[in-house]
Amino acid sequence: PGPVSCLAVRSISGTSAYISWSLPQEQNGIIVFYEVAVKGVYNETHNSSVNIINVHNLNPYTRYTAVVSAATSAGKGQPTMLEFYSLEGVQYQLRGHDIGGIPFTHVVPNSFVTFDTPSIQAQLKGKSPIVLNPGGTSIARIAVSNIKSGPMTLQASVSVVIQSEVSVEIDSTSITIDLMSQEREIQISFIVPETLAVNQILPWSVVILDACSSESMILNFTAIVKPSISFNVTGTSRSMILFEWSPPVNPTLGNITHYVLTLDYTNGTIATVNVSGNINQYQVNELSPCQQVYASILAHSDNGETAEIAPIAVFTDQA
Repeated sequence: PGPVSCLAVRSISGTSAYISWSLPQEQNGIIVFYEVAVKGVYNETHNSSVNIINVHNLNPYTRYTAVVSAATSAGKGQPTMLEFYSLEGVQYQLRGHDIGGIPFTHVVPNSFVTFDTPSIQAQLKGKSPIVLNPGGTSIARIAVSNIKSGPMTLQASVSVVIQSEVSVEIDSTSITIDLMSQEREIQISFIVPETLAVNQILPWSVVILDACSSESMILNFTAIVKPSISFNVTGTSRSMILFEWSPPVNPTLGNITHYVLTLDYTNGTIATVNVSGNINQYQVNELSPCQQVYASILAHSDNGETAEIAPIAVFTDQA
């Protein structure tokens, strides 16, 4: 049979992910089983009625490749591969609960942080570390949820700490979330000066201060400075987005061998597409009207150096 279609990775956390797929367009017989593998953590066969599985035992912020093959009685078909990242483990610090004046810091082994009092859950959405482009603007998204057990509304302020040369804008520095309501997403924009050196690693932190208890949660992350790529949306419809780009121009890069386009559908699904180095466009189809997608692209060169554009937000047309 041909390759399976619609391979996707959904509901990604620091330790698990769901992998789903659909029948091959070219079946060439009756599908009898699927072989699913994630190198180092999973390798199983499933009967033809199964098209979604849950993979556990992932390591936080690690690149994995899901490989799915369909098989008929004649044998296995062409495999379909999809790269994805597990999310990043983070740290938080409880103030006011110190023992002997020593701050208590706990490392959480997945992408979620739970804060005892107040009960706040926070998550970095999308790819990590975030990418900063000299002279550009980069976006990071933090999802905050209220998981209080009592009848209280979460009221908190949000601030960001990063190296002084980088300016920061937050779409909302004060948030209110009702008890057990859906998460509130905060968008952070980093305005990056031209002077930042390529491949520089910058730590950054988000501080969420609960207005009721005056206790704070600190989430620590990293950013990496990368040469930019001219990356644009040149066409949209109710179900399609067309991306185009130009080869990056930077003295540290060799010849571009291939690109990796990452699409974050904001619903827990992140897809990556490998594109040959001599191609400069890609069309995404089968989208919904007014659907938001965060897109970024990574260029690989033959000397091992890379260029990458920070994610941009795109909407399909309205119905």
